[in-house]
Amino acid sequence: MKSVRRLLAVLLAGGVLLAGCSLPGKKDGAKSGAQSSAPSSSAASSKEEETFVFARGSWAGERFENQSLGVVFTLPAGWSAYTDEQIDAMMDSGADNLSDGQQQGYEQSKQQTIFDMVATAAEGLPAVQLAAEKMPVAALTEKNYLQILKKQLEAVAAPQYDTSADVFSLEVAQETFQVLPVTAEGVHQWYMVRQQGDYMVTIIATFAEGQEETMRQVLQQNFAAL
Repeated sequence: MKSVRRLLAVLLAGGVLLAGCSLPGKKDGAKSGAQSSAPSSSAASSKEEETFVFARGSWAGERFENQSLGVVFTLPAGWSAYTDEQIDAMMDSGADNLSDGQQQGYEQSKQQTIFDMVATAAEGLPAVQLAAEKMPVAALTEKNYLQILKKQLEAVAAPQYDTSADVFSLEVAQETFQVLPVTAEGVHQWYMVRQQGDYMVTIIATFAEGQEETMRQVLQQNFAAL
C-alpha cells in the first residue's frame, strides 16, 4: 500500500505541473493570455470562453461538483477523496524526484495550477485527479500542451515514462478531451486535457495493468455534466 501511494505521488507530481514548467511566457511572469500574438478570431475563443472564470469545486458527501466547469464526480464504491492537505503532501513528496531545473519550473507552475480534487480506490489505484492550469499564452492548443508535457515526462529520471502511444480523443461528461497515454513502472496514466477559456482543464486517470476497463467505466459513469 505504501509503495503504491509513493509511486502515485511521484506520477501525479510528474504530470500536470510538469507541463507548465516550460510553457511559453512563464519566464515573463505572464498571468493571463493577453498577448499581442494571440489570435483574435472567434474560432479560437468564443464570448463564453473569454468571460470564463474558474472556481474550485467542493465535496458534499460522496459527490464532488464544480459549477464553473459544469462537472460532477461521484465516488465509486470503495473510493475515497483526498483532503487539500493530503493533495499538497502528495504533490510535494512526488516533486522530490524531479531534476533541479524541473523543480524550479514546478514551483513556478504551482502558482498557475489549481488541484481541484483527487480520488482513489482503497488500494491506491485506480485514481483520478482534476486540475486546471491558467495558460500564460492564449494561443496554446491542447496538442501543444500535450507535446510539452510529453517532453517533460521523458526528461524525468525516475520513474522512466514510456510515451510512445498515440494521442487519442475521449468524451467525458459531454466534453471532448485529448488524451496522452503513458506508462511508468507498470502503471498506466491518461493525461486528458481540454481548453476552456484561458485554462487547460486536466483529468489524470491512473490505473494498474488490467484496470483499463474499470478506469473507462469510472470516466464514463462517475463523471457527469451538470
